[in-house]
Amino acid sequence: MQRWFVSLMIFATASQAFAQDDSVCNVLLPNDIITGEYEMTLGPGTMEVQDSSLPAPITAPYPKVHKIPATIVDIDGTLVLFSDKNFKLEFIDVDFDERDWDFTKGGKFDMAVNAEDFALVAGCENINDLPRLMAKGTGTYFSDDGTEVPFFTKLFVATIHDDGGVSAYGGFRATGPKIVFNLRFMLRPL
Repeated sequence: MQRWFVSLMIFATASQAFAQDDSVCNVLLPNDIITGEYEMTLGPGTMEVQDSSLPAPITAPYPKVHKIPATIVDIDGTLVLFSDKNFKLEFIDVDFDERDWDFTKGGKFDMAVNAEDFALVAGCENINDLPRLMAKGTGTYFSDDGTEVPFFTKLFVATIHDDGGVSAYGGFRATGPKIVFNLRFMLRPL
């Protein structure tokens, strides 16, 4: 309970710090609002070792936090995030009728704040009222040997900034040959 409350308070404080008067509820975001320079924050989270020599996968905390500069561009109507850290994500459209996302179930993206509380703090009745971003891609950022690994992320947009860009919060998954990272993901404009 205490972890949940602390996480909710951190999110509420961060949302108020970046908040503007306009609500983000029920807003379809045009690509030009999202394009620009960003800082991605990945972590903390969990690291799962999956090896055939083990009787079952081993999951351990992953306390490290990565701050990575990135650029989001519009390429023929598709948003693409690039980073000089060999990190690329291509965004997928998410409609309002997409089922609710809740990162506290199943242990994949443990965000410590459930979907309903996130929507409440953002001033929306339901999490489906918030703009959401989903992306998949590849990169070598989480690979020790330079092997490309697939990435997947789901983000809730918490704030649309007057001077450009969005602040978003969600989960990130990198699936390597033997290690899977499930990390918190924050995106904020620079």
